[in-house]
Amino acid sequence: MAKQSQKFEWHKGGENIEYSPSKVLRINQPDCVRYHYNLRFQITLDKPSDKIYFAYCYPYTVSKLTNFLKGLHVDCKERGCLKQSALCKDLSGFEVPLLTVTSRLLTDK
Repeated sequence: MAKQSQKFEWHKGGENIEYSPSKVLRINQPDCVRYHYNLRFQITLDKPSDKIYFAYCYPYTVSKLTNFLKGLHVDCKERGCLKQSALCKDLSGFEVPLLTVTSRLLTDK
């Protein structure tokens, strides 16, 4: 979760966290009985007017991805083992990178 009062820095939080099957059946295959699941937790608000965001996992930002890819390119530049191209664009218009990691880039033309 990320709180406005903590400059929206993400961290794990909550108490009495429970992930368990619900009583609601999933209808996906006639011969397979499966249930939906519930995620329950409690949060104590330090400041009642605070804005809080919740996520199932830590968000991975575009800037983190960009920095990670720059580091990869620096590490792989001499070895010629990394090629980056665009797989597609996401809903916001950013290119989704496609990485090819191989030892054959220098020999393939």
